[in-house]
Amino acid sequence: VSRPLLLALKGRVLDVTTGEDYYGPEGPYKVMAGKDASKAFAMMSLKEEDAHADLTGVDDEHLKILDDWYDK
Repeated sequence: VSRPLLLALKGRVLDVTTGEDYYGPEGPYKVMAGKDASKAFAMMSLKEEDAHADLTGVDDEHLKILDDWYDK
């Protein structure tokens, strides 16, 4: 990758360049790169439609999962 590979959780931008095998164009988590993927992390989802910041309707159990990822 010639430039940083970024994603965001709860608005915090993270550099995931070292995880290119995961978040890069061929990686299993590629849908999360380049955007705030908070809902996808909360729901533990790899669906493109879940890779966004809107947490409306996400239950407390899944918000806790997101908080656990955020705190890492």
